[in-house]
Amino acid sequence: MMYPIMVKIDFTKVLKAGKSVKPVSLTLAANWLIKPFTMYAISLFFLGYLFKNLIGADAMDLVKLPPGAGDWAVGSIHGAGTVVLAGGVKLLQIPLWRSFFAGCILLGIAPCTAMVLVWGYLAKGNDGLTLVSWWP
Repeated sequence: MMYPIMVKIDFTKVLKAGKSVKPVSLTLAANWLIKPFTMYAISLFFLGYLFKNLIGADAMDLVKLPPGAGDWAVGSIHGAGTVVLAGGVKLLQIPLWRSFFAGCILLGIAPCTAMVLVWGYLAKGNDGLTLVSWWP
């Protein structure tokens, strides 16, 4: 899917596009200052309210503790999670919809390279600028 589009990119345009400050900075601002909060709002609406009962309000997920949190006591509450002991390992038990919530935000701020290039190609956009603007 990506190969035909990558073959058509003129890499001299990529170098020129990297020097265009305005479009690159606009794209970076949109990707890192606007999209995470937009995905937060969309995810909160759909996963936190609309589909919360479909997921199961009582469904729980076990995730690893954050670095440096090994001294948290079992049963202590941190944020939306509770520290539990599962299989001899301390884990944080959080509502399942919150795990989906985090995944939606990450997917929203990290566009697929192939699809960005395909959409840019279909829109007859500048392939070099599309490649430079996408790259984090």
